[in-house]
Amino acid sequence: MVPGKMKITTNLLRLTTAAMGLLAPINAQNSSTVGPETGSLVIVGGGTLSDNIYQRVIDLAGGSDAPIVVIPTADGAESYDQDAAGAAAFRRLGVKNVTVLHTYDPQVADTEEFVRPLLDARGVWFGGGRQWRLVDAYSGTRTETEFAAVLSRGGVIGGSSAGASIQGSFLARGDTANNQVMVGDHQVGFGYIKNTAIDQHVLVRNRVFDMFDILKVRPELLGFGIDENTALVVSGNDAEVIGASYIAVYDGGFWSREGSDLKNLPDSSAIFYYLRNGDRYDLATRKVSNKKQYDGHQVLRVETNGRPNAVLKRLASISLQPWKEETVGNYFDVVVPLEKFAEFESLSLRSTTLHADLGKSIAAESAPLSTWKRQADDLSWYDTYHPYEEHIQYFEDLQTLFPNNSELISSGTSFEGRNLFGIHLWGDAGPGKPAVLYHGTVHAREWITTLVVEYLTLQLVNGYKAGDNDTRAVLDSFDFYIIPIVNPDGFVYTQTTNRLWRKNRQPGPGNSTCVGRDINRNWEFAWNPTSSGASSDPCGQTYGGEAPSDSPENKGLDGLVRQLRDTVGIKLYIDWHSYGQYFLFPYGYNETIYLPQLGKWSRTGSLMSETIRDSSDRRTTFTFGPGGAILYRSVGNSRDHVYSIGRADFSWTIELPDTGTFGFVLPPEQIRPTVEEQWAGQQVLYSLLNEIFFDDEGPA
Repeated sequence: MVPGKMKITTNLLRLTTAAMGLLAPINAQNSSTVGPETGSLVIVGGGTLSDNIYQRVIDLAGGSDAPIVVIPTADGAESYDQDAAGAAAFRRLGVKNVTVLHTYDPQVADTEEFVRPLLDARGVWFGGGRQWRLVDAYSGTRTETEFAAVLSRGGVIGGSSAGASIQGSFLARGDTANNQVMVGDHQVGFGYIKNTAIDQHVLVRNRVFDMFDILKVRPELLGFGIDENTALVVSGNDAEVIGASYIAVYDGGFWSREGSDLKNLPDSSAIFYYLRNGDRYDLATRKVSNKKQYDGHQVLRVETNGRPNAVLKRLASISLQPWKEETVGNYFDVVVPLEKFAEFESLSLRSTTLHADLGKSIAAESAPLSTWKRQADDLSWYDTYHPYEEHIQYFEDLQTLFPNNSELISSGTSFEGRNLFGIHLWGDAGPGKPAVLYHGTVHAREWITTLVVEYLTLQLVNGYKAGDNDTRAVLDSFDFYIIPIVNPDGFVYTQTTNRLWRKNRQPGPGNSTCVGRDINRNWEFAWNPTSSGASSDPCGQTYGGEAPSDSPENKGLDGLVRQLRDTVGIKLYIDWHSYGQYFLFPYGYNETIYLPQLGKWSRTGSLMSETIRDSSDRRTTFTFGPGGAILYRSVGNSRDHVYSIGRADFSWTIELPDTGTFGFVLPPEQIRPTVEEQWAGQQVLYSLLNEIFFDDEGPA
């Protein structure tokens, strides 16, 4: 029997629904807008849908083998076949298990037999029609509980038109008699997004001002007006727009790519703005977000079987690029977005999974694990990662621990105007000894390098103050110049916008729309981005710039190198990176040219590696040798330049842990073992920083 023609009966389920409708306006004011804790939503504004929207539902469900249940109830038909309400589209796109599930009777919807198809479902799709029919049939029943359970299992709930509005906490156009009434006799949706009202067909049907009817009586709500063939894809508090048209946002604010400072805007209760394909929105803060999301992305290690160029070409055919720009050994590490996974599988490449969900790994890495007491010698600093401003404060606090034997320094200013801050340490005899130069975070995404450099600084300061003989001997013999973050613009960008950004944030040349130079391909010595070992493409991850040192970060650091060379001389230089576990020395620009004292450098690398392995519970092992020979060719790199032009006695690149299991996204619990291992390795290196090492014999 069709709803509307049914004899209305009074039962507990309907009374419960009515009670919820009365309480909702009160309760919602005490809640914050938030998406599902687990799983995803695809909220579509109706119309004829492109395959990419259905495909996003399939991908979020887990692929073509994932069971999807289609709910056509909102349409109001007498009966439905197994192709109803989008079911045919899912089958056409390869989904093997699609079930159409329907009843108008809430007592049936509350039975174990009816919900059985939902128990293993990974996706639910609500078709269009009148959203109140979904409420009358399923609200308060076992079926509604099983809908929510799909999200709890990490699945997806999607829907179009009425199937979009039902996902909000307030039910827009929920009136039984008239679809034009925004605040009707049904006001409670299924609430997959709390404190939200969702409208659909907004541009095609000229509905963009209708949302204000709801907001007049429920001003605390966030409103979305979604046009046809357009979807809001929600994971947690992140909402992404996909599709052909626009979504109107009613949050009391305004946003535009042109900015809004000069616009004469009306009262906040009467404005809205549009988002389009690719835009993102933070549901928790109610603001447009530019932060790139990696939810559902996988990091895979792809075997090359000795044919890296062929594998790279196949990856490029589906627009995938290696996570690390160069092949190492017999594999590439590749980030595969959720929507690309089916295409990747079609390549039939052998791979192993490093990150099953890169978004979750990034969230875990970024979550604060402890509260730093704002004391430089508080080791809880090394339990988590920190924003740029806290790193500045940390170095200022370090300097106050050692006021008579240190000074804050700067190697220059970044493109966006940030200070390339650092510290200069010396022993009691005063400054002016040969230099040890450390720096980290040349590549923005390599967060662990900052903390390693900071930990070494702390150990030098604390050891000297405590009277440790070895530490005092080192600081009495050498001045340390330490720059923890060479690329602050990129580092900030990884924390606010794109966690995996590598380069600086300098605009590309001419008409290029690509941003950034690779600071570690921008050094003068052997600079040649047209050769292998760098890129001449401004969009490339290893773009070396238009000229040597044409990035302000490199120019400033090179100025410090030349100043030290011409005054006190450079005894030791180390540029910290991640990941891979390598001790690299010159040369990197040519894999067949070796240092004349190769044996002494190799023996030093061996001693550092053995010391770290023996001191580590993890038995961490480093590979050592000339960078070009044991890893990959790199032109315009730092260690070649500081050795050849800076005339450093010792010039290294250290690639920190791990070997790829976590890669750039190293969990916070691995910070302490990583920094402690590097201190052990540096202590053995310090013991070699004397003239005996540089004789013809080398270290014993």
